[in-house]
Amino acid sequence: CEFFKTGIVSEVASGSGFACVLDFCFIASVPDMFVPLMTGGTCRIVPENIMRDVDALSVLLKKNDVIHLISVGQVVNTLVRRDCGLKCYVSTGGRMPAMKSPIPSGTTVRNVYGMTEFGAGLSYCLKGGENLVPIGKPILNVKVFLLDDSLLPVEKGQVGEVFICSDGLAIGYWHNGYLTRERFMDCPFDTGKRMFRTGDFARELPTGDFLF
Repeated sequence: CEFFKTGIVSEVASGSGFACVLDFCFIASVPDMFVPLMTGGTCRIVPENIMRDVDALSVLLKKNDVIHLISVGQVVNTLVRRDCGLKCYVSTGGRMPAMKSPIPSGTTVRNVYGMTEFGAGLSYCLKGGENLVPIGKPILNVKVFLLDDSLLPVEKGQVGEVFICSDGLAIGYWHNGYLTRERFMDCPFDTGKRMFRTGDFARELPTGDFLF
């Protein structure tokens, strides 16, 4: 899975505990299930009523020695400020609230951008104190293009639509040729490759990171 190339697996110690708080239909739930299998860890399935209660979730995570969590940005941002015993947080979905509070020593927080059509595309490791949290740089075997309405590259620093060229790109949509042709197209910047039109917009920062 392309998600594993974000560096998550390399940061997981053998026997680590994961918490699954995402719907199984969401691609970001895949590492919750398979990384523990790859590393001899455990996966705690969080009940739906606890998923919606941050206080109860904090207690469950600490009580069950969970140290890895993948969730949406707002939940990650809130839990970082609490003493939950977590050592690795992954925010998924692209947009993450400002991380103004310091990140505890020994704790890793990542913001990962991806879609079902190509898995994970970009990853950013937070430092703490960010007013704006980027979606980061492309991971291995992924290229990102910011294009205008004419499918031409925008100038650096300008907002453009996000197109992804990836070795993990899907073939298309099942029995939906129209939508496949609309979203999946030949990549004019990499001969023989295809790219995916995400419909999202971003701009490139001077650091080379992309801001959603």
